[in-house]
Amino acid sequence: MNHVNTSSSCRCPHHLVQPILIILFGGAFLAGNTGYLTADIIRIVWPSLIILTGVAKLFGGSCKCYERGA
Repeated sequence: MNHVNTSSSCRCPHHLVQPILIILFGGAFLAGNTGYLTADIIRIVWPSLIILTGVAKLFGGSCKCYERGA
């Protein structure tokens, strides 16, 4: 695959998945430490976030900043 985008950052929506996941993880642990969420809820939420991220990446389609070719 050849990289078409020459700018320093890509604006494709699927590139936001990892930063959003990190923010959600941090928010979940912060909420757990401050007492807003219980440990039981966090144990259910974080694997669900990973599964949803995987499904989104699987069915998200191809990146517009890359083209198929030699």
